[in-house]
Amino acid sequence: MNENVSADDLKLTLKTTFGYLDFRKGQLEIIERILVNENILAVMPTGAGKSLCYQLPAIISKRLTIVVSPLVSLIDDQAKGLKENGIEVARIHSGQTYEVNVENWKLF
Repeated sequence: MNENVSADDLKLTLKTTFGYLDFRKGQLEIIERILVNENILAVMPTGAGKSLCYQLPAIISKRLTIVVSPLVSLIDDQAKGLKENGIEVARIHSGQTYEVNVENWKLF
């Protein structure tokens, strides 16, 4: 894992940003691999915490992260939750006007 980020750092960010005390099964391993730029395929059931596996590395690394999802309602829910936790996020999808999408694209 990135020498600057320990499992304790990840747990602290998990708690302070998302309010969770511990990772679910498999999440920490996935996040650690992402942070060292390993390609990874993580297949997890609904409700297992997949979103956290890309959100936390993006927060820790402070890198722009683009998530592609076919589910507009999920995009909206995730963006709302991240904003409520003080995380800068923009969303672009067909449920918004062209002008809103262009403005959101310019944010990053």
